[in-house]
Amino acid sequence: MTTAPTAQNRLMGHASSDTSLRLIQLLRLVPRHRKKSVRELQHELDAQGYRTTVRTVQRDLEKLAELFPIETDGAKPAGWRWATGAADV
Repeated sequence: MTTAPTAQNRLMGHASSDTSLRLIQLLRLVPRHRKKSVRELQHELDAQGYRTTVRTVQRDLEKLAELFPIETDGAKPAGWRWATGAADV
């Protein structure tokens, strides 16, 4: 039986376990109060063994923001954080 793709499946595309783990770790790295740039987050992922590009992290954050209460300040470079009052995930 085939099921319709969910938002989470669309987010991950062909979703290998490495991609899923990277996305979970990225959510963990997004701070609650101060903001972190995409480059900072990419460096932290890289240090943990998740080799990716700044652009991939940017796309991941944009997709994750559709599913989770994370937000950007829209600055250049953009800063990301959990929205004020967001529940723990």
